[in-house]
Amino acid sequence: MASYVPTLCLTGFNTKKIDVGNDAFKVALGTGTVPTANRDSANEYYAGSDFTEFTGGSGYSAGGLAITLTGAQYTSGGVHNYCVAQSAVGYIQWAAATITSVTYAYLYDNTSVIKYAIGVWDFGGPQTVTANTFQIAFSGVGAAGPSYTVWYWSLT
Repeated sequence: MASYVPTLCLTGFNTKKIDVGNDAFKVALGTGTVPTANRDSANEYYAGSDFTEFTGGSGYSAGGLAITLTGAQYTSGGVHNYCVAQSAVGYIQWAAATITSVTYAYLYDNTSVIKYAIGVWDFGGPQTVTANTFQIAFSGVGAAGPSYTVWYWSLT
């Protein structure tokens, strides 16, 4: 599963318009062509033309699901790393859903005026569930960081 951080969100972080400690975040499902890394596009935000949100089916509402992020700093071998992880559980899911041909998911800041996309996960092809649970599981970083990592940035 390929993933990337959209370039436009860096503007949000640099100008403090994305505040991980206080803003609300959501994960939405997309369909069609997966946005690709290095687009450097001004449309990398929720409802921007780079993303086509899944519509229809049952068990999925426009805008996706809320996700809680927590931040923590980790030191490994004298190197400070900053990591933001989903709190409490290692997945986000739509239960009893009928979802067809979704090709990617994207995390976005639901608080800011520009709803910056922060991460995109390519499913590697169309995914479908019928009257079942559609789940995205986040994996752990290991001893140097938290479990259920949404993104992990390391400065060395």
